[in-house]
Amino acid sequence: MFTSGFKEKSANEITMCGSAEAFGILLEFAYTGELNGTKATRQMFNVLDLACYIQFTEFAETSSEFLLAKFESEPHKVSVRDAWNISLLARNHDYLRDLLAASLKYLDDNVKSLKNLDIFLQDASVTFLQDFLCREDLSNEDEEKQVLELVSNWLKHDWSNRCSYSHQLLQKVRLGLVTSDDIKDILGPEILGIQECCDFVNHVLQLHASDTSKDTLAFENPDLFMGRSAITAPIASREHNSFEFYNQKLGFGWKWKRWTHFLEGTKVFLSLE
Repeated sequence: MFTSGFKEKSANEITMCGSAEAFGILLEFAYTGELNGTKATRQMFNVLDLACYIQFTEFAETSSEFLLAKFESEPHKVSVRDAWNISLLARNHDYLRDLLAASLKYLDDNVKSLKNLDIFLQDASVTFLQDFLCREDLSNEDEEKQVLELVSNWLKHDWSNRCSYSHQLLQKVRLGLVTSDDIKDILGPEILGIQECCDFVNHVLQLHASDTSKDTLAFENPDLFMGRSAITAPIASREHNSFEFYNQKLGFGWKWKRWTHFLEGTKVFLSLE
């Protein structure tokens, strides 16, 4: 900026973003090539933010590695607020994609805290929330209630501007894994007062109240009753010397697996490559 046609070239004083502490760490690295490994996560985020702002890519990559190590080896030293801020910054820079993945994985694992985070409720866009709800590692079956509370809290935080997104977001929640009472309590009269949401929830409540087994409900309504998982694999069932294939999300790793839940009296084997 000091050698081109920008106004800073001839200015007597320049105001830059970032704290004096962050500039100090950055300057220390510029002169010594070293980064003190004892710095706190939030402190390093401020330095990373500054490095990205002034396009000091080498330092940004170094501080990114520092933060990645925090996520991997000392997650207890990372807060949900830190992870959210890091994800916001990292998604704007391709060279921070590993850091973005780590921060989102941390948010996946901490929905219980994220659902009440003020800056998340204020700043998260509907596009981000839609993508986040599609993440396969977001929750296990016992935690889907937290995901529903996340959606409900986000909608109600700015209800007048967000109510129109209610139905499309609810469709991305595994409502079949949440009890009927919890669904009604969490959504409340605001969301259930929207006809599309009311009809959708009533459909789920009817399925809950039916005599259909959980396995059959999961087979027939996977987006409602089957938990999220990291893989999608074909299920082949042999009936009358023919094979039918179903695309289902499974909760186990890459291995042979006997699958007996969905088709009564039929044993199914999976080969996952």
